[in-house]
Amino acid sequence: MSLTSLQQLATELASLEAALDCRDLDGAQAIMSSYDRELRGYIERTGSSVPMDGLRTLLRMQNELLTTMHELRESLGREARDAQRSGHASRAYAAVGVAL
Repeated sequence: MSLTSLQQLATELASLEAALDCRDLDGAQAIMSSYDRELRGYIERTGSSVPMDGLRTLLRMQNELLTTMHELRESLGREARDAQRSGHASRAYAAVGVAL
């Protein structure tokens, strides 16, 4: 197995960003889990020789993407709740014979 580099980790974050752009939360979660494992392994292998500037850049990117993921989850949750409310209202109007 090849050792993970900062560039490979950055590539994983780019994949995470692409999944979020497509609103693919399941895919994004899988990528994030893989990225987290790889990042932890990288830090364990490199120890005190981790290039701190590169690591800071990765962590900044990671935090931005996690914020985006959280906002997307919230947005999709609101959309689902709104659709559910709309469905309830439509069924209630239909039950009393009111056409929309």
